Amino acid sequence: MLAVCLAAFVLCGWSLLLPTRPSLFGSETIRVRLRLPHVLVMFGSLASAGMVLPKSWFPAIYATHGTPPESPFLSLATVLVLFMLFGFVAFEAGTVSSAYRNQSAEKNLLVIMFSLAAYLGAGRFIYDGFLDAPTSTITWIVFQAGFACTVSLIVSNALTERATTSTNVLCAIFSAGLAYPVLAGLVWGQKGLLHQIGFVDASGASAVHLLGASVSLTAAAAVGPRVRLQRWRFLGGPETPDFSSPWSVVGGLFLMFGWLGFNSGNALDNLHGHAFFNTIMGACSGALAAWLLSRVGVLIRWSREILRRESRQTSFDAMIEGLEAGPRFVIGMMGGLVAVTANGALPEVSWGMAAGESAVGGFVAVLVSTWMSARSRSGRIDDPLGVIGTHGCAAVVGLLSTTLWFKIGGKAFLPQLVAQIVGCGACIVIGWLAAMVPCLLLLTSEGRALEKTTGDWMAAKFRLRLGAIEQLGTPREVPADIEWNDRIEEATQRILHKADEDPDRWWDAVEIYATAAEVPDKSSQAAIAHQIVERLPETADRPDRERVALVALSSSAEYAMAEDISSALTQCLARAQGNGNGHSSDESQYRREMLIWSVALLTERAAVLGKAVRPDVLPHAQEGLTFLRKVAENDKNYRVRDLARVGVIDSNALLFSDLGRGTLPNWQGPFDAEGRWQLMETLVTNKTSLATLLFLADHRSATIADTAEAFKKTRQETLEIAMLLASHGLISCNPKQLTIKNSGLQLANRLRHSVHPRERLRA
Repeated sequence: MLAVCLAAFVLCGWSLLLPTRPSLFGSETIRVRLRLPHVLVMFGSLASAGMVLPKSWFPAIYATHGTPPESPFLSLATVLVLFMLFGFVAFEAGTVSSAYRNQSAEKNLLVIMFSLAAYLGAGRFIYDGFLDAPTSTITWIVFQAGFACTVSLIVSNALTERATTSTNVLCAIFSAGLAYPVLAGLVWGQKGLLHQIGFVDASGASAVHLLGASVSLTAAAAVGPRVRLQRWRFLGGPETPDFSSPWSVVGGLFLMFGWLGFNSGNALDNLHGHAFFNTIMGACSGALAAWLLSRVGVLIRWSREILRRESRQTSFDAMIEGLEAGPRFVIGMMGGLVAVTANGALPEVSWGMAAGESAVGGFVAVLVSTWMSARSRSGRIDDPLGVIGTHGCAAVVGLLSTTLWFKIGGKAFLPQLVAQIVGCGACIVIGWLAAMVPCLLLLTSEGRALEKTTGDWMAAKFRLRLGAIEQLGTPREVPADIEWNDRIEEATQRILHKADEDPDRWWDAVEIYATAAEVPDKSSQAAIAHQIVERLPETADRPDRERVALVALSSSAEYAMAEDISSALTQCLARAQGNGNGHSSDESQYRREMLIWSVALLTERAAVLGKAVRPDVLPHAQEGLTFLRKVAENDKNYRVRDLARVGVIDSNALLFSDLGRGTLPNWQGPFDAEGRWQLMETLVTNKTSLATLLFLADHRSATIADTAEAFKKTRQETLEIAMLLASHGLISCNPKQLTIKNSGLQLANRLRHSVHPRERLRA
């Protein structure tokens, strides 16, 4: 363990203080976001290194329950812990956008299954290695598997709306199958170093919650913020209303119900009722603390209204607004439950002590989660469900409170405090390792998409984050705010039917539409996108309107017509290639970032349209992809480089999402994914090659002279095109004759049916 702590300290210090290659972390932006986790890991490494101190410096070993025998109560506690997993799923479903809600449930189910398999298949044997004798109680093994699943779901909640299936699954496997059993063995095993120095954690505040928060902090820094937050940043204002639904409250109540088994299942036989009562007190105290904080937020807002002070949309203003949000009550309740998990099952902790520490835990959970939510709007670490404050900071409050309660009971204060700090440090280090290993594996895979100009199928399947188009998704329900819905409806009608009126009022309506978190009316979004693209040239010298237009276009990109996507992409490319200049110095800081972000998003959408129904759009996607590659390699601004890098990876993933599954016919020639991409690139970047293929499909066979005459090309140019098609096994050619093969005929028929009628006539 000492070697692990030393290695973690050196690596984190090297990344913070010395010039390192950004490629180690994927990009400079990821390295910047990892500063906070790395600073915490350095402190954690120093703290956990205290395990090598003489045992006389620490308190005596605290008696634990060991492995309990089979009993009806243990079975009940196990059912409650597994039932608690539904609470995490429901809480996330009530907090994310409706466009992501179905995907969220499927993702969490996958995480639960992989976590159970990882712990039952490998993790339990690692845990047994820290015990004097292997665990023989089957129910206890399942009980511990529920704890391991909880760690994985905490991480999954923190990465919601932007992490890929690969990221969630790998983090679940490393968290449940490796990190949790190691830390649980250190904390509760007779051979565990933390157990031997007197570290006390009654029910998993460290081994579950602090570990989950540590993994989440590092993984969230590596994955980056959601696209919705980037839209907020470019627009300069929040998306209103924020997502919330009764499911978040339902999930919180299920969590509280399951927490009864979580805490009491670890208690000694005569303390089950004691743990039950303290757990309920913890939930009540945490929720009341959150309610008091919300009243403080209301008072501050009222005072500003009385003094007529306008909100400046700073992080502090966003934090004050966040204190009034409904899900904060649930976060406060969960913070109180996490705090009482550290010691609620101990006989030394009375209900008054449990209520006090839970109130502090709920208070800290709400403040930290609201603060991080406000900071995430500027591109910092994104924690949409408040995992860091709820499961991390509240767990530290509970673990350190144990020292105070023991002091009141007559035990030594300083030795116990040192033991608790050492245990917290070990949790942070192990959590960092459990997150960095899968993240670095996926960052290495993503690098293949940047290194190979033709893209890479492996990088498309194994990447850290979802693309912008995948994140925005398709809204499935109207937000609950009726007043806001009326404003959106009014703005939509003004955009569609009053385009000839006062331009300022029209653009005000577009801004309201742009700030809408979700607009489920699909029929109007394509028309709105068309209106915005038509007026996009007017925004070249109007920075305020350009921001509004591009953010609004990102909202409707899922529904925009291919012609509008191509036109918008062409205009954004032209402006971005001009280095984003032409605006005042106040605007130049963000303009190029916004343009590169828009190019990346539109390139993704062009790739989707081109692969699905409009191959004629793929040349625009290829042009955007080529430009993004150059920016990712050469731009001086690391934020711009990162936006371009993400655009390349996401576009590559969308272009390769189906090519590995045989959507194109089987032809003679390169049959791997890269060969298929090269073929499609050949057809869409050389219009004559596509036209030649369709020409031969109509005539089955033609001489080179006739083909050259049909397209007004020289014999040499026609022969070069024929050789390209022949290299992919689509046609056969000799010095005089060109003949299409069955594979070429199948591909031509597929392309002919997917090409727009106007483009088909051109071809």
